[in-house]
Parts: sequence; structure tokens; C-alpha cells
Amino acid sequence: MATNSINEATEKKFLVTLLEKDECNPNDKELIELALNKNNLSSLAASTIFEKALIYQSRGKLKLTSENYRDFNDDSDAKLGTTRKKHNTMTASINCSGKLGAIRLWVKESKTDTDYYFYIPRHAYSKYITIPFDIEGNPKIKNKFWKYKVDFLKDLALKF
Repeated sequence: MATNSINEATEKKFLVTLLEKDECNPNDKELIELALNKNNLSSLAASTIFEKALIYQSRGKLKLTSENYRDFNDDSDAKLGTTRKKHNTMTASINCSGKLGAIRLWVKESKTDTDYYFYIPRHAYSKYITIPFDIEGNPKIKNKFWKYKVDFLKDLALKF
């Protein structure tokens, strides 16, 4: 599961982004639109739609396993994260305890509403991944995880 304790308003932002960028499976597009129109996201998890979007964008190379500690057949795991204020910075902290492979991470920076995608290999993290930003929402690219940033969700889906 790709969850990282995000609230319903943030889930809605992730889903709207998938629709606007036309990155999800056409079948899921209808489900998202219906849930948004009825303002009923409780039946629709952004994490699940994110996993399906990665599969769709990978052109079938990724296959869903949803086993403990991994989401896909290559042992990678999908994670959603959003920034929160911590002292004089904004950070997205992702718990990766027990994960087997790479993390396919989508971070939504809450101050600027900007999307960032990361493919972080297993050797690069231990228990947590922390993606830092300054208080205005600008990336602090000296952090070791910024070298794993990719530009688009499609790039994230095609990394192996």
C-alpha cells in the first residue's frame, strides 16, 4: 500500500493531479471523476490509484503484488507523501521500515502545490526517507535523496 497518513483533502489533490495530467488508467479516470463529483473519496484511495497509474504508465512492466513490504513484482513499493512544517522547514517524511526494494515516491509540496517524483533504490535508504524544503516550499537539493528525483510519473514507472 502506498499510504503515508495523508488526509482526505490531500488525497483529493493527488487524484485531481492524476486527472489533470491524464496519467491514470482510463478505467480509473471514470472512478475518480465520479468520486470527485459526488464528493465521496472514502471509497477511493489515492494510494491504490497511484499504484494502478504506475502499472499503466509502465506499459505492463510493473505488476501489482500487494504483498507485505512490497507493491510490485520488482519488490518496489509506491508511497505518497506531503510536506509538513517542522521548525523552519517543510519536510516530507516517509516510513520505509521493512521495505524490500526501491521506493517509487510522489511528494506533493503543500506550500507551492508542486509535485516531485523520486525513484529511491533500496541501498539509499534505511528506515525513513526525508525530503526537505525551505519554509517557502523550495527544494533543499543538498539532501541525498534529491539525486533520485525524476521528472514525470511516467519516468517513475519505467525505472528499474
